[in-house]
Amino acid sequence: MEEVVRSISLPRIPFSSAITKDGHWLPVNSESGKLFVVDVACGTLTKTFDTPDVPVLPTPGEFALAPDGIHAYVSCPQGGTIDILNLKDWKLEEPIRLTKGVDGMA
Repeated sequence: MEEVVRSISLPRIPFSSAITKDGHWLPVNSESGKLFVVDVACGTLTKTFDTPDVPVLPTPGEFALAPDGIHAYVSCPQGGTIDILNLKDWKLEEPIRLTKGVDGMA
């Protein structure tokens, strides 16, 4: 049986997350349309991003991390986008625009 060894407080309820390949960062998205980045070693919130083009009531999507370790992708079904967070420069790049309702990624 697993046990909780630490919890990390975030300003909004998290929906999905994915830990980076190096185990250092935990990008998290929330129902509020915010993206958070947690430093896993310290257990602290280090960065917050507003998701562009978020509808009034966003539906949070899923995370996928690129094998290059530089890009995190998060789907935004209501906006019909996949937002791209550059984990090296810590900037949101131009999103991939799709049909509204698209969610899953692989």
